[in-house]
Amino acid sequence: MVNIWRRARLPLALGLCVRALAIVLAAFAAGQAAERPKVTLLQGFQSMSFAPIYVARAERLFEAEGLDVDVQVVRGASIAFQGVVGGQAPFAAMGATELITAADKGLAGVVAVAAVNRAITVSLAVHRDVATARGLSRAMPIKERLQALRGLRIASASPGGAIHTVLLYMLKQGGLDPIRDVTVIAMGGQAEMLAALQAKRVDALAVSPPGPETVAAQGIAVLLIALSRGDMPELGNIAYDALVTPRDYAEKNPEIVRKVARAIGRGSAFVVDRPEETRKLMLGFFDKTSPDVMREVVENLKNAFTRDGRFTEEMWKNAVRFNLEAGKIRKPLETREGVLWTNAYNPGR
Repeated sequence: MVNIWRRARLPLALGLCVRALAIVLAAFAAGQAAERPKVTLLQGFQSMSFAPIYVARAERLFEAEGLDVDVQVVRGASIAFQGVVGGQAPFAAMGATELITAADKGLAGVVAVAAVNRAITVSLAVHRDVATARGLSRAMPIKERLQALRGLRIASASPGGAIHTVLLYMLKQGGLDPIRDVTVIAMGGQAEMLAALQAKRVDALAVSPPGPETVAAQGIAVLLIALSRGDMPELGNIAYDALVTPRDYAEKNPEIVRKVARAIGRGSAFVVDRPEETRKLMLGFFDKTSPDVMREVVENLKNAFTRDGRFTEEMWKNAVRFNLEAGKIRKPLETREGVLWTNAYNPGR
């Protein structure tokens, strides 16, 4: 009888142990979550040029660094930058142009601490009817393609931001005046741009992936210029999208800055080394993009990222030169480390 009672109590005891262990583990996990510093990161645009950040989110790389990072996608680089300057968030992932133009005006309170990418990823797609009427294709010399934009209504991102500046640069290289020779229409998001192009309210759009690739795959437009494919080689090694933070925040919270930068660097390495897995992860954030389009986008962007998110001075020299030629700044800026940018918080993986 005693043995029967002991056998009956064994499953009960095991069950109680399992429940107790589950409670302890849940409490431990809750404690860990409570201990993680929570920070906000403003992302300037819903674009695949921010692939390392999407990967960091999907692969929980921020959590692996012991952080609770709230990534908020806003409507333009200028809004992201203003959020950091105004104290609404300690981090922004945005075009380096925003930082460069602020420095040109004498504002020096924000510094870039990690490279989100190192190549301009903007593409320009023209409605197929316009392309047919004008005989446009990527087989034409780049100068002719740029000159052929004369008279078009081109949708792009918010004025002052990286994408808008790229468009201004391209127009200038084609000898076009962005006010007299074309109509540039600022729109807040890619969905709005795609709808406007399909409805023929605009003739073209200039934006980062996946917008141009999507309308090209759907037969709505012709992909006329693809910077990620090397159509303008001088834009292939440049500080383009960057992680920025206030200098005083970085000085007071160096370990948090290092962790955010390191997570993005690890996400960047993932994109470079594991393209097929990257494609699958990105489909989770861009679920309206077809797998075929996503595969093409990831392939096009494979050279746009470093493996550690670190800057070089050459990247910033090219960025300053680019902004000068685009007419965004009035004079050359100092490009040595510690002025606009630093690797001090990003020693690499």
